Amino acid sequence: MKKYLKGVGCYFLILFFSSFSLKLNAQDEIKFETGLSWEQIKEKAKDEHKYIFVDCFATWCGPCKFMSRNIFTLKEVGDFYNANYINVKVQMDRTDTDSYEIRNWYQKASGIQSEFSINAFPTYLFFSPDGQIVHRVIGATGNEGTAFIEKGKEALDTTKQYYRVVREYKNHLDDSSFLLKTLNVAIQNSDAKNVSQILDAYLVSIKDKYLKENLHTIILATSIGSSSESLSFQFLNGNSEKIGKIIGDEDRVNALIRHIITIEQVYPLFSGSMNDADWEKLTSKIKLKYPGYADRIIMEAKPSYYASKNEYEKYGIATLAFLEKYGAQAGNFDINADTWSIFLHCKDKQTLKKAATWSKKTLCETCNPAYYDTYANLLYKVGEQDSALTWERKAVEVAERLKWMSHMDEFTSTIGKMQRGEKTLD
Repeated sequence: MKKYLKGVGCYFLILFFSSFSLKLNAQDEIKFETGLSWEQIKEKAKDEHKYIFVDCFATWCGPCKFMSRNIFTLKEVGDFYNANYINVKVQMDRTDTDSYEIRNWYQKASGIQSEFSINAFPTYLFFSPDGQIVHRVIGATGNEGTAFIEKGKEALDTTKQYYRVVREYKNHLDDSSFLLKTLNVAIQNSDAKNVSQILDAYLVSIKDKYLKENLHTIILATSIGSSSESLSFQFLNGNSEKIGKIIGDEDRVNALIRHIITIEQVYPLFSGSMNDADWEKLTSKIKLKYPGYADRIIMEAKPSYYASKNEYEKYGIATLAFLEKYGAQAGNFDINADTWSIFLHCKDKQTLKKAATWSKKTLCETCNPAYYDTYANLLYKVGEQDSALTWERKAVEVAERLKWMSHMDEFTSTIGKMQRGEKTLD
């Protein structure tokens, strides 16, 4: 009996110390607040005289998971952030398995994303104790905790705080060098709102907008944060041919202009409840304002629109129509992506055969062996089993020659499925 009691005592002693050890280890990492609203978090920060650190993440984001698993759990990182910050995780996307607490933050998460132009993940936001935004950091910071601690220290240093730095541009509107430096900082931080404002100021300040280096900066910055109302868009739209010749890439400017118009004029349709868009009406509307771009914008938009509605037969027809008109200007990568998507989602044999014709145009002895795999799969789906096997074996041959060994298991597995008459993809 004594031996039994002694054993039970040891068991509870071990259990006690194991539990105590787990609690200690939990304190080693960053402690993220739970169960609090944004207003309560600000109150807590104010009461404790701490800054606020917000991890804006998405559930699908690999770098976000890496940071949570490998950096936030480090003792030195936890010690620094717990001592200086009230720490909060905010999920920016939405999933069917979200907890009640995450759902309660949906509206605030959307507001944060819009207000602070969050378009890359992870994005880390830092607020002062009174709840004012002061700093931001984009992306994972590497394998060492010290780099992430340095980012946290920058947010506490008023001379290095990002938002304080970019606000200074308003005091240097005649200094193009200062504006360029500040613009590049905003670009590095993917801050669309500030990029757009600083870029317009920079455009006014520079004497020669047509210097090649200036044009590359203008195009890059416009792609990050400009609307059709911005000076940069109007400059590019009004001088696209001239700019294209100077930079040696006439379609780059046109593609950017089309992209901005599409975001403003077409993307709103994607969230609509209508079964089909009124393409003629939309084409006429765009032609009134941007006569040279309407037709291509609509043809580019249709496949994405139909895919968003899960209308894949219409998607296939629209994709092939686009390739027929603009395929000669498309690269092999884009053609392969389009034809592979048709293979995945379309059932109509005529659509699949036309996609195979386009897929075949991408094939060459030194090109990506996955292009051969796409072509073989399209042939197989329309019932041409022998030809499909020939081209899938060619994919293996090209992969071996180019040493793309990561593809080999997939290709050989596909060959086996074709030989057995099975579906090549579930």
